[in-house]
Amino acid sequence: MKRVALSLYIALFFLMLRHSLYAAEKWKFQKTYETGKLADRRISLYTTGELKRNGEKELIVGYLDPYLDVSVSDERDEKSDFNFYLFEWENNDLMPKFSKKWKYQDEQYYAVDMKIWDVEGRTIGESFPPYFAIEWQNGQYNFMEQKKGEHLLGSWIFPWQSTNCSEFAKDQWPRECLYGIRDFGGNGELKLITLTSLTKERSRSNDILKVRSSEPPFPVEFEHKSSETDFWRGTIDYGRFSKDARQGILLRNSLDQNLSMLKYDEKTKNYKIIKTKIKDFGIKYEGILSNRYIISSTRNKGIEEYWGYTQVNLKDGGFTNTLVRVELKPDLSGIIKKEINFQRHKLFIGVGHFDVTDIDGDGLDEVIFLEETGKRVFGEETTDYRKYKGYIKILKWNGKEYEVMWESPAYTERGTTFLVEDIKGTGKKQIVVFTPERTIQIWERE
Repeated sequence: MKRVALSLYIALFFLMLRHSLYAAEKWKFQKTYETGKLADRRISLYTTGELKRNGEKELIVGYLDPYLDVSVSDERDEKSDFNFYLFEWENNDLMPKFSKKWKYQDEQYYAVDMKIWDVEGRTIGESFPPYFAIEWQNGQYNFMEQKKGEHLLGSWIFPWQSTNCSEFAKDQWPRECLYGIRDFGGNGELKLITLTSLTKERSRSNDILKVRSSEPPFPVEFEHKSSETDFWRGTIDYGRFSKDARQGILLRNSLDQNLSMLKYDEKTKNYKIIKTKIKDFGIKYEGILSNRYIISSTRNKGIEEYWGYTQVNLKDGGFTNTLVRVELKPDLSGIIKKEINFQRHKLFIGVGHFDVTDIDGDGLDEVIFLEETGKRVFGEETTDYRKYKGYIKILKWNGKEYEVMWESPAYTERGTTFLVEDIKGTGKKQIVVFTPERTIQIWERE
């Protein structure tokens, strides 16, 4: 009997040891591809889509205004072009299929995001706000655009969406802007949340919150007009494009700064606005167009988390961004905020571009981000970076903490960004890196 028990203990010990060794096993990635230098500007817009609707993804890259990337602060170069490219993976190469250039003096765009939408049998890629769009038509890519001072067409996807969201056009009211996309019921039915401003003046009772169907003609399913106690005029929903998220939309009341949440009541099948006592959401505000707010699940498939930047002070007298995870308490009485710790290099100066997405396909998201290191010399108007090195890192929750699963070789200039996507069609996601040298790299897990 004792011998059997001893054998069981030994077997259990080796099983636990094996699990421990497996959990600690690091990931290995290999750089399998890199383009030549593509442009003179840093990338500020990129996405993937299937405009041809043939199951093969295109890579859309925009070298637009670098000021819109919080990890980079460049001086404008008036001799530089503003570029737009569309690539396809073909014959083991990223082949350019379409390109567009704007000269600096003609550049009017401040688009920092682009999404692909299926609309009535068509697939359209449109910038946010809707300055330009691209679609596959009659065997070729059709590029559509509009500029300040010209006749404004509005969105090519949503007929109700205003072009003058975020100062694109001359003041035009009323205006309706897209502020969120949510799967409230968790059944795959996406809803569009919009905010309509009726007048230019910042008076009370002049905003309307709407929930629209995501299918044409996008009928309004719910609307709520602002009042003395519900005066929004803005949102802190940086996660507006979190299509899979079920969390409601957070709104900041302009009178007392408290947050409200628009939620869907499963029992009554109605929408309702719940007021909270939360004022400090814990995530740094970066402006209305920021897409630095991500809703995901890294530890438990049933618990959604908010990921973003928080501001910390550094020994050199400056401050920087680092990552923070925020959860809402179930009764919306407050938040649970956790600054994310990881093994840092010496001369750490902050976290640059980041994403939270499922890389290994296990149903839980990993955190992938750029760790920036170096020395900063502060001037009156600029900051000089010396001995700079940037490392792409992947963090995965191991049940107790976030563990570094992979770290890239160092990038020696600022401006590295990336996306995680199966651009090659292999069935496994790759890390597509946009380097400071204006090249595109593809990294694949071994």
